[in-house]
Amino acid sequence: MTARTPRNRTVPHALSRRSLLAAALAGAGAAALSGCDDTAQKGAALTATNLTEKIRHELDTSSKENIIDYLAGDEELASAYGFATALFKQCLAAAGDGAEDNVLVSPLSVLHVLAMLQNGAAGETLAQIEQASGFDTNALNAYLNAYARRLAGADPYGSGIELDPLELSLADSIWLKNDALSVQEDYLETCANTLDAQAFEAPFDNTTLQDINAWVDENTHGMIPQIIDDISPDSRLFLISALAFEGAWDDPYEDENVLDWAFTAQDGSQTDCRIMRSREDSYLENDSFTGFIKPYRDYNFGFVGLLPKEGLTLDQALDSLDGAALANLMTPKDFSLADAGLPKFTLEYATKLTAQLQAMGMFDAFDMQAADLSPLGSAAENLYVGEIAHKTFIEVNETGTRAAAATSAELMMGSAMAEEPEVHEVILDRPFAYLIIDLVTMTPVFMGATRKLG
Repeated sequence: MTARTPRNRTVPHALSRRSLLAAALAGAGAAALSGCDDTAQKGAALTATNLTEKIRHELDTSSKENIIDYLAGDEELASAYGFATALFKQCLAAAGDGAEDNVLVSPLSVLHVLAMLQNGAAGETLAQIEQASGFDTNALNAYLNAYARRLAGADPYGSGIELDPLELSLADSIWLKNDALSVQEDYLETCANTLDAQAFEAPFDNTTLQDINAWVDENTHGMIPQIIDDISPDSRLFLISALAFEGAWDDPYEDENVLDWAFTAQDGSQTDCRIMRSREDSYLENDSFTGFIKPYRDYNFGFVGLLPKEGLTLDQALDSLDGAALANLMTPKDFSLADAGLPKFTLEYATKLTAQLQAMGMFDAFDMQAADLSPLGSAAENLYVGEIAHKTFIEVNETGTRAAAATSAELMMGSAMAEEPEVHEVILDRPFAYLIIDLVTMTPVFMGATRKLG
């Protein structure tokens, strides 16, 4: 059975991003699946004291300036893709060389937590976090603030047209232990004005544990119900970022295009699966991968599927990939289509990022003696990062994708075509990599590797 060819719409890319504006504006009246509003206030009541209203909070979501310049410039894309690939490859390495474990990270969620850390760090501690994130603090603040405004519906090209909030929502929060930490007001204001971060004060008992997990559950739309398991007596502060994406395909799969198939793992074993077939206008290729982009409704986001070329394992293909190579790979080939196959799959992933971030140069923040978080505040003893936890979820099916991420840093006291296109088959029926990216700004939101199904 051949795949039905969908209507002919080409996904914009790095060489023609501005051509997306018409498509994005055409969909401005469509209702988004989720927004960038303060969802925590709509969920279960929290027992923690909400300090947000006491903070001078002036996040500007109505600016008419050209925010695309903050998001899609060469330096910004190099930093964003450099961080995404470095973090992703460190998580793959942590899963084990040649292991079959699947991996899914949200570099955007982790960047939000690192931004809250960078704004509260100084000296060598700050320099090392900046090295790990790939952004200096001012650049990261500007980048994430611009993206917050994009998510809220600001036109990235500064036309002044109000767009609907996007199908990606992101929320940040700061949780302080009662009477145990003196936090700089400037720090809270910077995080609120830059990242729209909420602030809470709580006793750090079982009610706080429930509050933090309830906040994460609400802001990941129920996909990640829990981010922390317990609260140490030495814990003084939590920095939390929660992200949720619910995107419907621009061209959903029909029943006749969902086929019984076999997924072949690296060891040769096979697993029955359901493959969704389609013809996609954006075909990707470099020396190590072939791939495709399947857009979500309104062309704000796209799913990127990357299949290692014959003769290469997924790990071998990924070894050749750095930030620049990944960013370049996102540019579709001219006069080429993809005969694409995408398996239905669901994944839950959890990891601690301490070792990964240390491998990326961030050491002192985790050292109770060396950490310098003095711009954040002060406690009876030196503050340091105890651990950074990261959880993700994704479900891909005929109608679209649901995905979520939550990241927690626990701070402790130490103690268009002119000729007939060529069609390339890209069937993801063996280990593959994938991303969810913003098609306007090219921001990498999720990056994953599927080594096995089932």
